[in-house]
Amino acid sequence: MFISWLLFTSLSWRVYSINAMTHDWNYYGHFDAVFYSLSQVVQGKTILVDLPSSYGLFPELIAPLFKIIGLSVFKFSIFMWLLQIISLISLFYLLTKIIKNTFILFIVTPSIILMTFANFGGVIDAYYQYCPIRFFWPAISVLLFFFFCKNKSIYKSALISFTAAIASIWNFETGIMIFISYAIYLLIRFYFLTQSKQINFSENNKDWVKSDFLKSFILHILIFLLTISIFLLCLNILSNKPLNYSWLYEYQHIFYLLG
Repeated sequence: MFISWLLFTSLSWRVYSINAMTHDWNYYGHFDAVFYSLSQVVQGKTILVDLPSSYGLFPELIAPLFKIIGLSVFKFSIFMWLLQIISLISLFYLLTKIIKNTFILFIVTPSIILMTFANFGGVIDAYYQYCPIRFFWPAISVLLFFFFCKNKSIYKSALISFTAAIASIWNFETGIMIFISYAIYLLIRFYFLTQSKQINFSENNKDWVKSDFLKSFILHILIFLLTISIFLLCLNILSNKPLNYSWLYEYQHIFYLLG
């Protein structure tokens, strides 16, 4: 049932072609802020060198794919649709493991789909601006955190840290929240374990002591900084020009100036 709801609400009107761009300003106005930066990177330009990007550096991560298959509004929509499907299925899987009451699960599931695929305030925004650009990595990180809590390991912890770094490159506003949230979790676990040896949060992970959480926290910081530094260095080398780091927050500045 979940899959049928998901396919109906997504394929019925979310995937469209270039013709839809001429129907309403909400299409060509809002969509262009997402699509333009990707189109420029596919043509060989570099974000932070030739242009800023409205929603993060995600075009640099996915441009190689579209250089191979070609870029169009339809192909871009299909790609974003696939990411959204993956993120929602990940959340649904997580819900089935956490929520044991069938009725509550039945109510929660369509609510998540409607909140990510429906309209807000009667405005038709069928473009993929927030879904999944600002939704995919948070959804994936929640599932990774669930697997980590089920059976903790330093490798699973490092995977969450790497995900937070990639998510921050993809879209800084949501990615940094993943980084901060997991860092706070590790610090809180470390703090309480230093306060009382009697606290045991997980029966399946008795071997995880305070030093493990501290190591994971330090590794979390290092992986995050190293991954982003390597990415920016590669961007600098490939463009052979200095990066304009002020463009990282340029669109937020313009957005708030315009109200």
